[in-house]
Amino acid sequence: MNLDIKTIMVMNLIINVVATISIAIIWYYNKNRFAGVTLWVWCLFFQVVGILLILLQGVIHDSLSILLSNVLLICSTLILLVGLEDFTNCKGKHTHNYIFIFLFVVLRYYFTFIDPNLGFRELIMSGAIIIMDSQICWLMFKRVPYPMRQMTLLTGIVSGGFVLASIFKLAMIIGFDLQSNEFFKSGVINSLTITMYITLNFCITISLILMINKRLLKDVETEKDKFNKAFDLSPYALIITDMYTNEILEVNQSYIDMFGYKRDTCCRKNGRQKIYCSCFSYA
Repeated sequence: MNLDIKTIMVMNLIINVVATISIAIIWYYNKNRFAGVTLWVWCLFFQVVGILLILLQGVIHDSLSILLSNVLLICSTLILLVGLEDFTNCKGKHTHNYIFIFLFVVLRYYFTFIDPNLGFRELIMSGAIIIMDSQICWLMFKRVPYPMRQMTLLTGIVSGGFVLASIFKLAMIIGFDLQSNEFFKSGVINSLTITMYITLNFCITISLILMINKRLLKDVETEKDKFNKAFDLSPYALIITDMYTNEILEVNQSYIDMFGYKRDTCCRKNGRQKIYCSCFSYA
């Protein structure tokens, strides 16, 4: 028994709305910290609008429900690519992508209004996803600096999942005819691949959130290293104390050289660490 495509698309819409809200919250707290996150929100917003237009097929004009909807979905992938480039500081040129999207619009228009054919439209859509997500994979695995690849690995893997799912869909459409020229009656091929895309959409949202978290942790570690270097290399004798008990938590090398104490003698090692501390210096 075939899965109901309209029900699957409703599920897809709900998941993308939740994903958009989640990334929007991340954007709100990090909009001035990281570049590219704003484009992630626009990417998901375009996906929501595109899926909503598809669900309105038969209610609104085909130029919106068939043509514009899929253009928005492909443009959302390009927006995600640009956003990831900004986030990783690996900006590139996209003239070829603009030309590709123009050709995509022309072909979708032809097989929607001049020679209506759902099979060819689905082939074109699958090919477009392969082309766009392959670029994201290349960015995540090869173009980003090597130290960042652990951070971008999961996003690259999920993008690779989109590529594999689209290749599978291409093979299925070529090997087996769709059951109908109407999208919501097209049968198990579209049902299965849309379900795969839903799972991957959920995964890409998780991967973006994890990438933000890893970037934040990395920045915290960087700031910690900067503080430690400044503290240890200062020519002044510095100590860090617990602001409540005045116990010494840490001293720098200049303090040891000036007063002749050993670090283990000065610092409390086994007590409970306090978040708040004060720092004194001796010239």
